[in-house]
Amino acid sequence: MALKVCREDLTKAEVELNRLHAEYGDVVPLHVLGGSERWAELSQDQSSKRRLDILLAEHVGKISECFTGLGTSDAVPIYLRYEEQLKNHRLKKADMRNIKDVWKEKVIEDDMVDESIQWSDIYCLTF
Repeated sequence: MALKVCREDLTKAEVELNRLHAEYGDVVPLHVLGGSERWAELSQDQSSKRRLDILLAEHVGKISECFTGLGTSDAVPIYLRYEEQLKNHRLKKADMRNIKDVWKEKVIEDDMVDESIQWSDIYCLTF
């Protein structure tokens, strides 16, 4: 009886894995340098665990310690202007949530400041 239940569970897992492979099989090569051809070469005859290890190794290899600044020309958006190397701090999700919260508060505060400015004051200052 236990063997029968185990076989059923394995069959269900196999069906689910085949479904996931059919849905997401073309997504993985997008994350590997060299695309589909390289992924086929790397993953051929490998177990699922080994494929995951290969994918993680490929992805980790892409993470650099620094970002290169794009320069300070007008062609570069103002918030990306920088000429040197910028350290990659590898922020975690919690850090990103804190940053988002700060920006939300800043936007609200900026909106309040904008509303308090009278257009007539600006007009007088410009002339």
